[in-house]
Amino acid sequence: MQSFENIFKRANIQSIRQHLMSDMDLVEADSRTYEERVLKQEDQMLDELRVKFPDDAEYDEVTDMILDYSNTSKEVFLEIGIQCGFILARQLLFNSIEIPDA
Repeated sequence: MQSFENIFKRANIQSIRQHLMSDMDLVEADSRTYEERVLKQEDQMLDELRVKFPDDAEYDEVTDMILDYSNTSKEVFLEIGIQCGFILARQLLFNSIEIPDA
């Protein structure tokens, strides 16, 4: 997808600096753990799906599809995050030390 490729183009120190330095509204930090945040959303979703799909077979079919999608999304964004982290680490390394000529 084109939008994923754009993430890698924006993974540079200057873009991140500009993003952090530009006038942006501060977002209130969420003090809950990652696990608490994810589980709350998951519980809300599953509760709503149980109401909409009282039949166990239908509920299982729908939740399996949603959880498969969610797991695939987590995998993709983890891979993107690792690659962006590597790009940034490489930039920091090469911008902060003098590299001798070959």
